Amino acid sequence: GGIRLGFPEGFAAILEIFDDGDIDPKHFVVNDGEHLIRLESTGQIEVLGNDSKPEPEVTDVDTGEQEFVRQKPINLGFNPHPIAEYNRVHGLHVGGKVEAKPLKDETYRSFASIGYGFASRRFNYQLGGEKGWFDRYILMVGATFYNVIDELNYGGLSAGENLVSSAIFGSALLDYFQRQGFQAWLKQKLTPSNMLKVVFTSENHQNLFKWTDWSVFNRYNYNWNSLFDDGFNWLNLFYDRNTEDHQPGVWGVVHPKPSNRRIDAGQLQSITLSYHFDNRDYKSSHVRFFQSAAVPHYLTSEGWLGHCSIEQTGFGSELRFSLFHLEVVHYRLLSDRRNLKFRLQTGFSPQGLPRQKLFYLGGLNTIRGYEFKTFEGENKVLFNIEFNQKYGADQSIVAGVFFDAGQAWYSDQYLRISELATSIGLGVSLFLSVDQEQPSIIRLELAKPLQRGYGLQPTIRISQML
Repeated sequence: GGIRLGFPEGFAAILEIFDDGDIDPKHFVVNDGEHLIRLESTGQIEVLGNDSKPEPEVTDVDTGEQEFVRQKPINLGFNPHPIAEYNRVHGLHVGGKVEAKPLKDETYRSFASIGYGFASRRFNYQLGGEKGWFDRYILMVGATFYNVIDELNYGGLSAGENLVSSAIFGSALLDYFQRQGFQAWLKQKLTPSNMLKVVFTSENHQNLFKWTDWSVFNRYNYNWNSLFDDGFNWLNLFYDRNTEDHQPGVWGVVHPKPSNRRIDAGQLQSITLSYHFDNRDYKSSHVRFFQSAAVPHYLTSEGWLGHCSIEQTGFGSELRFSLFHLEVVHYRLLSDRRNLKFRLQTGFSPQGLPRQKLFYLGGLNTIRGYEFKTFEGENKVLFNIEFNQKYGADQSIVAGVFFDAGQAWYSDQYLRISELATSIGLGVSLFLSVDQEQPSIIRLELAKPLQRGYGLQPTIRISQML
């Protein structure tokens, strides 16, 4: 059959041609490559669009089979979400966030969030907005005020993995600090896959302290009577007043977690210029502090993803540094069920960095044969390569091998090739749900450093690195 597409700018479609049980996917990607609908037919279909983007209609197509085309949900103009988090700084942190887009002007959005930490007894908030101009190569201008808790410079854990590790298993992998201030930005779309961004930041950085050692596991000598100390208070389930080693706590003898790392507190004034590119065949993103960042998609088989940036402080900033960063990821399809993934990351600072800006390597998403945050410094280099093979009728099982190499070092040191930390390993991913928007995944990785004196490093994850 034949298909003619006349969608307005920014729309996309997937055509799957069925031939004797085999599927030959053809991808039509426009602008950001978001997949709007799926067309399946053994006959001829004509789909037309126009610049006014009319409301979607339920269409009946006579193909000899009963087919259903789902109508797009009604846009109410706002999108609220609850907040439920846990870490050793806030304890239980609950609240809500909302993003609103006027029905008559989708180029504008406003957003707000508020949350409360029961252990730290702190409120966090954020309020801001963003406005866009031009249809084809959109220009976005935005600003936000905030008082939020942020992680030290490590991007190895997903939000779900951090929650499970801290609240369930009692690990304290991440460290936190407080950011309070203002940001303004300008984003210019150069092409459907390329964007320039300029951000001005004026904020104050403060240290945070550990307020709780609670977790479901990794606790000793349960003592339910301590729940009723000073009268019953169910909030005691989420933080401990006694944090010294071997002192009675809510659930018994406390197993203390590491203290939260110190930062270089002070005022930060900086400008960041960055360039972003993403032409993957399947795309996904994660929203944090109401800003979208590209993340891996389990269906990605071809394309490039990356960014480069430079951040320069000044304008009376107490924290002084220059920071350069580069990340490039490439996906190469070898066959229907095999692909290669490459990633290169570099970062360096000629003047040194405050402690909250240091680079950390080792463990999840970096050099997987080593413990979490084994290496730290003001400069870094990281290289990863993976070969993967898909199995099963629905390709829900992915197995492969990987190689990692990298190192972090301080500006007064010199890196030699022989000092690169390297590891090899095996990985198996099981996709419990193959939903394109929110797939459920369990991944087992077994890595071994190539340097002598190190053993196997097993890891169970609920996300993927590339």
